[in-house]
Amino acid sequence: MISSTSCIFQTGFASYIEIDEWVDYTVLESSNGTNLFYGAWPPGYYFGNWSISKGESIHYTITSSDTIGINGTLVIGNYTFNDVRNIDIASALAFSIYPWNGGFFANSSDWLTIKTQVENTNTTIEEGSNLEHKINDLYRYFDIIKFKTTDYYGQNSSFFYDKETGILLCAKSYFGNYLLNISLSLSSLELGFPSKTYSLKNTYVFSYVLVFLAIIILKRKPWKKSN
Repeated sequence: MISSTSCIFQTGFASYIEIDEWVDYTVLESSNGTNLFYGAWPPGYYFGNWSISKGESIHYTITSSDTIGINGTLVIGNYTFNDVRNIDIASALAFSIYPWNGGFFANSSDWLTIKTQVENTNTTIEEGSNLEHKINDLYRYFDIIKFKTTDYYGQNSSFFYDKETGILLCAKSYFGNYLLNISLSLSSLELGFPSKTYSLKNTYVFSYVLVFLAIIILKRKPWKKSN
């Protein structure tokens, strides 16, 4: 796991986040054993120990959000930690690429700065469209930014962020014996879109086509004369 001193840079915050908004991630893979929860430096606060298993969830509820950053309550498996900053999560769960703290909420207003920060970290950055992801039991589509870090001082990670909102959609990070793989499954936020191609405009066009075809069929249909 990345130490508390390895993630010290904060990159803004998601300005649209409001109090009581929340995200919930399902754990797909996790290493065995107990982990130490040290927040990002400064101040590098020790929150306690935690462990989690496949199938359990990680829940984060926003309690405050300002120009400095995001704070909230983190429930990870059976452990609850209060007054946890998003950058603390980034550090403690290894959802970061030194010196950038991604966490659950990246600063979507300044991807260029973020990309600059992760230069020279063995990280490739890809952008994609129409990534299908199931949230709140509904399949949604996202334009995403993917960060993939390979053997950067032992860190190997991949992070998928929604390009529009900066929300972490899924992440896999391992460092030594530490492994955590999660996927966003529930959220109070409105995220993504039903379909990139099937827009309201296309719905109207499709309706006009159906009406047009119906008129043609009616015109061509032979009518039986009445006796």
